[in-house]
Amino acid sequence: MDITLRLDPETERRLREEAERRGMSPEALAETAVRETIEREQVAQREKNAKARELLRSWTEHGDAQEQRETFDAVAKGLNAERKGYRQHYRMAPKTK
Repeated sequence: MDITLRLDPETERRLREEAERRGMSPEALAETAVRETIEREQVAQREKNAKARELLRSWTEHGDAQEQRETFDAVAKGLNAERKGYRQHYRMAPKTK
């Protein structure tokens, strides 16, 4: 895929200098920088997702069902109170025996 980038003169100068320092063309360096940035962001997102999954797993493994229901109800009540309009955003957790 071909993409055209408009760079300000300072960024273009820095790109050319860095490319020359690395023995690469400016186009190859720009491609490498884009690829590495995307890969870093994907790795960071996977790490965040893994931490979130672990946190959720810890809540389900260590939580008391009644306590969780009461906490959810309290949070939902607060969020619904702040919601404008008649429609509730969050419904209270169903009562189970």
